[in-house]
Amino acid sequence: MRLPVIIGCLAWVAFNSLVAGDEPAVQLTALHSMERILQHESPFGRETVEMAAARNEVESFQVVVAAPRENLRVTAVEITDFSGPNGQLLSRDQATLYRQEYVRVRLSTPRAELPPGLYPDPLVPLINPLTGEPIEPRSQRRERWGEPLVTSGYDMYGLPFEVFAGQHQPLWVDVRVPADAVAGEYRAALRVRAAGQPVAEIPIVLTVWDFALPDLPTHRTHFGSFGNIFRWFDVPRGSEEFQAIEIEYCRALADHRITPPIPRQLLPTVAADGSLQITPEQHAALEQYITDLRVADFQIPRAPFARLPHSTARPDYKQIDPEQREKAIRYYRDYDRYLKEHGWDQRAYIYLWDEPNLPENYEQVRVLGELVREASPDLKRLVVEQTYPHAPDWPDMDP
Repeated sequence: MRLPVIIGCLAWVAFNSLVAGDEPAVQLTALHSMERILQHESPFGRETVEMAAARNEVESFQVVVAAPRENLRVTAVEITDFSGPNGQLLSRDQATLYRQEYVRVRLSTPRAELPPGLYPDPLVPLINPLTGEPIEPRSQRRERWGEPLVTSGYDMYGLPFEVFAGQHQPLWVDVRVPADAVAGEYRAALRVRAAGQPVAEIPIVLTVWDFALPDLPTHRTHFGSFGNIFRWFDVPRGSEEFQAIEIEYCRALADHRITPPIPRQLLPTVAADGSLQITPEQHAALEQYITDLRVADFQIPRAPFARLPHSTARPDYKQIDPEQREKAIRYYRDYDRYLKEHGWDQRAYIYLWDEPNLPENYEQVRVLGELVREASPDLKRLVVEQTYPHAPDWPDMDP
């Protein structure tokens, strides 16, 4: 009596396998670098990566790995060499691959357009840039029963990764075009290997334009500093460990044509009277850093003297002690002289205040700006305002 039922079930399974077989288990689509896909969205994008770049430029694209039918365990992602005109090649080593990590935003900021949820943000390299080896996933083990746990690896790693049915995982790829690359069209492919599945592949078409970008960025940027990374890496601030981590962050910015901050240990030290103390060794290290990391902007640290309180509750919130004022003027004049001696003055600026949010803060900005102007009229002054308009009756910050 059960035989027809079994045959019917087998026929149903076979029919559905044929239907499911029409759709690949690993689906790849291409997005450009300014698009974003959320984990719950339906996959979208193009079937071919199409990108263009100048020589001496880094251009990026994304490939979305989707699992339309079943859970996937991706074990490898690789890119081929770029084959160009007249047999020219761009090595696959010019490409850096990352997995995008989703992070949970639990509370949207005021005036935010998007709700809380999971958003792709950190880029986790598939290969550790310091060791050249894959990043080991975090694990814990005991050598013997009863002994302490031994932890190795990292919470964030590139491979392997899982994509659950109905979801997807974006990959990010940076392609560095050498300054001497031959202009024309280059072709490559990105391949994804998932356990138990055929290799999935998406073609890449790269157009290299017939001009090169200059080594020094022409767009001026300020991305703050990395002074607080000692907290996240649990190392003493200013230690050799701290400095080694800081320089890696700075190089990452420079590699993407963003001017990195200048580490504090490379800058002149300040004497108690406000004068700069500059040693030949320190200057040589600073000069090397500016050259190697293509530093387009030179932020002068605010004077450690003549500071005004961010709180305006005090009646003297915009008063500067005469002795402190004299030290600050000496400090800015020494810096101005030092920069001009070495041709860095056109790149230099002082970040006076970050987002003054009160009319009293605007008054303080004026006081500090006048102090710098008295010391060295040529020094540029930068103030970043808040994202919303200030009241029209607030003081004119730049008379």
